[in-house]
Amino acid sequence: MQLLESPQDSYSLDDFARRNHIGLGGEIARLQARVAELESQKRLLESENLGLKSEVEELKAKIAALTAPPPPDDGLDIPECLRRPAL
Repeated sequence: MQLLESPQDSYSLDDFARRNHIGLGGEIARLQARVAELESQKRLLESENLGLKSEVEELKAKIAALTAPPPPDDGLDIPECLRRPAL
């Protein structure tokens, strides 16, 4: 393909199609199909991304629960003989 050097070198899409043996209808259909394919992939990736974000938030909540400091002493100590063993 030849690069445009000056404004007088410009030509229409029809001229471009004729010079490069491209059927504009076929090219448009091909590009529309590609756009539809990319939009489908985008929706799939967005859905996957939301699922992964949700999973990360759940894991963060679990980690926070496991690493939370013990509750402060409320002054109501249970004697050792009455305490249940930890599970």
